Amino acid sequence: MHVGGHLRDAFLWTVEDREGDVWELSPDTLVEGDHRDQDLTWGRLLGLLWNCMDIVPVDCCQDLDFPQAFTYAQVVRSIKPMATS
Repeated sequence: MHVGGHLRDAFLWTVEDREGDVWELSPDTLVEGDHRDQDLTWGRLLGLLWNCMDIVPVDCCQDLDFPQAFTYAQVVRSIKPMATS
């Protein structure tokens, strides 16, 4: 599934802003951007990207210590359990 670029951008901005240290972000943390005129939280953003089959850019994969060519779905499915614990 493909999701809007504004959501992928919000994810990339958050990773860049946190210098790759997103593992302990609370699901309630507000991130830059919005979706359908509502603020985005980290948990909501991860949920919206849950089935996204677009490829994460190489530099973001490197920042998060994931192999190249991982999809957003693969990345967020690894991050989300940490965000909800």
